[in-house]
Amino acid sequence: MEFVKNLSAIKNDIERIYKDNPFMSPYQSFDFLNITGKGMTDKQPWLTLFMRELNVVYRNKNGDVIVVAPMLYQRKNSGCHVWLRGVWTSAGHLDFVYDSDQYTYEVFSEIIDETVKKLGKCIFHFTKVQQKSLTVKYIERKFQDVYEKRIEECATIILPETYDAWFASLKKSAKQNIRTAYNRMNRENLSFEFVFRENESLKDGEYKEMIRLYSQRLAQKNSLKESAVILHILKFLKTVNPMTKALKKMKNTSCGIIRINDEIAGCFWGVSCNDGRLIIPRLSINNKYGVYCPGGLLIAETIKKLTEENRKYTEFDLSCGDEPYKYTYGAVPHYNLSYHIKSSQQQRTI
Repeated sequence: MEFVKNLSAIKNDIERIYKDNPFMSPYQSFDFLNITGKGMTDKQPWLTLFMRELNVVYRNKNGDVIVVAPMLYQRKNSGCHVWLRGVWTSAGHLDFVYDSDQYTYEVFSEIIDETVKKLGKCIFHFTKVQQKSLTVKYIERKFQDVYEKRIEECATIILPETYDAWFASLKKSAKQNIRTAYNRMNRENLSFEFVFRENESLKDGEYKEMIRLYSQRLAQKNSLKESAVILHILKFLKTVNPMTKALKKMKNTSCGIIRINDEIAGCFWGVSCNDGRLIIPRLSINNKYGVYCPGGLLIAETIKKLTEENRKYTEFDLSCGDEPYKYTYGAVPHYNLSYHIKSSQQQRTI
């Protein structure tokens, strides 16, 4: 067991554990952890300035790293609050980075005990852990009835063999929405374009228009006036936001853009997951084109692309949240679990 200040020192170990590991999401990759660092929130971008990193490394008897526990902590009067790294980003899943064949309850328990020994009284906030993760089982075994658990719904579309099979599975109203949108654009002589980019750099113009649209949606979501000043500030925050940087620089990323009459009407950023999912942490639509169902068209065009040309994906995962539109287009639920845990008091060493 050891504590490392910089994850770069164990980059090769993290990448080895992560490779082809179905328990790991892109948010446990070295690229994501390294680029996002402590993260940054939209509403309180200064919050992480008061956080410190704590990276726990566990080796087996041969000296090989089998678990990396990247965490953040902050001292408060109530004790030392500890979070999984990535909590201050819009990451869909948080967890330790672990070799599933060697990550046992005993290993997890020792990591927690050593963390408490080092920091003293701890309040653990382990949020957004995938339901299938081994960490979930170990948390509930170690802490039993002394934790508070919250279940968060996520939604994913299981990709069938063909686009037609997906379309046929939809309710009549959803089918009609999509047909009406295409027909209306044809009737009004509007141009339509869908662009899907995977593992390639965004053009400057594309990046800027995606950031602008995302900023507009953020302003609308938070009931802010869409003045030039507000949008400029939001565009700046989204550009320097670690999550934005990660989505632009990480490996195995993708994006989808639809344009109506050469203007962006909807877009998403995606990340490829080892278990066959294409996860969508950000999706934005332009309300100007609301009558053309841009969200539905974006989903439909992407599913057509993934089923007809790119069969490496098994799911189109719309990430956290149970918004009705996701289920309109055929999504099924899966779950993240969040735990609030108070540990026993121990003498801290730092």
